[in-house]
Amino acid sequence: MRDFFRRIVTKNLDYSTRYHLKARLRAIDVKFLAAIVALAVAIVLVLKFY
Repeated sequence: MRDFFRRIVTKNLDYSTRYHLKARLRAIDVKFLAAIVALAVAIVLVLKFY
């Protein structure tokens, strides 16, 4: 299903827009995962020392 939407969207974008969009999505994903890990560590530390 994801590939279906990707094909529809990328068909309407030129190469440079597609490349930068892909790079931006990868960067956001890494930041989001890092934020989740940091939140989980903070919760564990609060529960451990509280």
